[in-house]
Amino acid sequence: MLSAGLKVAGQTPVLIINEPIMVSSGKNSEIRYNFYYPRWVYDEYRQALSQEAQKNGWNYLDLWNLIPETEFTNSAIHLSPAGEQTFAAEVAKAVQANTCLAK
Repeated sequence: MLSAGLKVAGQTPVLIINEPIMVSSGKNSEIRYNFYYPRWVYDEYRQALSQEAQKNGWNYLDLWNLIPETEFTNSAIHLSPAGEQTFAAEVAKAVQANTCLAK
């Protein structure tokens, strides 16, 4: 799927981002990052995506654990305004770096 999207993009620079997830503490945190993600599954997903990105020369940014648990709202997927600001700042750095490399 990613390969097809990148092919369609042609010469347009693309940055693939693995967005932050909430890493919970507490009950079952040794086996699950949060309600949605068992650790072993998510770790395998990240490893596979990283390997594919490296093998294919994709611009890939893995920010999975950038945001602390305290900067998520009442769900494991929505960031607080401060969390969004932190995320946006990291994405902006990567976009600027990739844009400069593309010139």
